[in-house]
Amino acid sequence: MSLLRKCKLCIDVSHSALWGYDPVESIKRYKDQLIYVHLQDYANYSGGDGESYDVNWVDVGSGTVMDFPKIMTTLEEIGYDRWVTACPGQIEDRSDQERMQVNRGYLQQLGY
Repeated sequence: MSLLRKCKLCIDVSHSALWGYDPVESIKRYKDQLIYVHLQDYANYSGGDGESYDVNWVDVGSGTVMDFPKIMTTLEEIGYDRWVTACPGQIEDRSDQERMQVNRGYLQQLGY
């Protein structure tokens, strides 16, 4: 983390949560180094504590863990104006375009 003045930081909010960190607090703490935000959601997981994670990835907004309204509001509050991407879940067989439309529709419902 001491080298962030040079390399900057991407926060994947789902990985932050999986590793026991609050995504909103991570965004606030590293706001000066933040260059990219990755939105991803999950319903549950197993593993960790030295084991590989087995994660049930779902569409953004479909999980039970992430608070995307608060995450997006926090990005606004800190004046974040860089890239934000959303990763579709892997819950059903559909085209990439269909998967992205689900995430885009959810974020539009939130006003983004």
